[in-house]
Amino acid sequence: MWITYNKNGTPVCSQVGMGFTAAQAAESLGLAPGTWREITEAEAAALQAPTLEEARAAKLAEVMSAYQAAFAPIEAVYPSAEREGWAIQEAEARTLLADPAADPATVAPVLSALVALRARGETPADLAQKVLANAGQWRMVYAWLTGQQQRMYGEVSGLEAVDEIQAYPVEYQLPEGM
Repeated sequence: MWITYNKNGTPVCSQVGMGFTAAQAAESLGLAPGTWREITEAEAAALQAPTLEEARAAKLAEVMSAYQAAFAPIEAVYPSAEREGWAIQEAEARTLLADPAADPATVAPVLSALVALRARGETPADLAQKVLANAGQWRMVYAWLTGQQQRMYGEVSGLEAVDEIQAYPVEYQLPEGM
């Protein structure tokens, strides 16, 4: 990269292409109008280095992107329409199991319909047990991943050096057996 100025002192950049103007690059290198010099690779690297805010924003975006990606295996098996019904299924399961004498078609119409349409030989109470077990597992997955996301977000927000931020590892893990 090199920077030159015309006779009027207007910067003319022969080869910058790094996301800033020739004037910005010249100013950061302490070059006066009417002068030019080839810069070193170290100077070019310094010009390309992100600011603390840019590094933090990029790492926080990585934390959030990886958080979303950690849920991808669940989303691949359970489409959003099905996941949106989980709260309804869980509420009906709790209601049905709290009163075994209640009419399933009345207190758990969604579970009753699922049982009838699945045709697996199960009762609404059987499905209610499965729903509650799955709900418990989902809560643990959600808590595990969200807790990690919040920890990483807080830690990255507290770092004060670009190299520390860039080196911060972003990795989500589930507990054994999940």
